[in-house]
Amino acid sequence: ALDRLEALLRTGNYGREFGTTPAVPFLARQRRLRGEFERGLAVARMRGLGTSFYLQMRPALFKEEGDLAALVGDTAGAIDAYTRYLNLRTDPDPELRPQVDSVRMALDGLLKGSE
Repeated sequence: ALDRLEALLRTGNYGREFGTTPAVPFLARQRRLRGEFERGLAVARMRGLGTSFYLQMRPALFKEEGDLAALVGDTAGAIDAYTRYLNLRTDPDPELRPQVDSVRMALDGLLKGSE
């Protein structure tokens, strides 16, 4: 089912309603949970699919992309994704602050490791 979902997303052969669902972060997360880090990263980098959806889900996508990039050793990609995430979360709601702090710590660790 995940392979079929990914094929639909890659080809654009899905209905308008489907394009505005959280299919991209869902699929990326499922790939990560299955240990398919490189495939998950490729899915997370499918930017621009379903414009209204993408705009709403950018922070979640950038966090997932950063997590996956770090797992596959793409330090520059992780730094870029985490930086984009933090740029979108400059004044987070209280319930998002722990996640923002976690991303900030991960980014700091990557930056220190790349010096």
